[in-house]
Amino acid sequence: MTVAATGRRGDGFLQTMAQASRVRVRAARAREPERALRRRALATPPPPRLRLSGFDVIAELKRRSPAAGDLAAAGFDRTAQIDSYAAGGAAAVSVLTEPEAFKGHLGDLAGAAAVLTGHGIPAMRKDFLTDPYQVLEARA
Repeated sequence: MTVAATGRRGDGFLQTMAQASRVRVRAARAREPERALRRRALATPPPPRLRLSGFDVIAELKRRSPAAGDLAAAGFDRTAQIDSYAAGGAAAVSVLTEPEAFKGHLGDLAGAAAVLTGHGIPAMRKDFLTDPYQVLEARA
């Protein structure tokens, strides 16, 4: 039986990512208690609404793929990439925030949201979320 048929390889990857996510949540909670994060999240202006009109594109900001390796050069200009997605008509931009396998971070999400708000386009966090705390992080 092949790895694809059993799904074991994928399951191991997902388990590894989920465990790493739980470790990140514990560290984040130690830096900022949930109550403080919730206050910060609630103080943030609402994001632009997702507007879908048929065949819409959700673009993706992704620095690295575990399968393909680095997707962005060292001098990658995140703002220029996000602007080009907006100019190209993206309905939303998905931002990878997982730091180990995908080399993303919450700063990518914050930067994308700041650029996209001016275009009326929402940014979405894409990660291996294991705790509601991480939804608050994305909102904040």
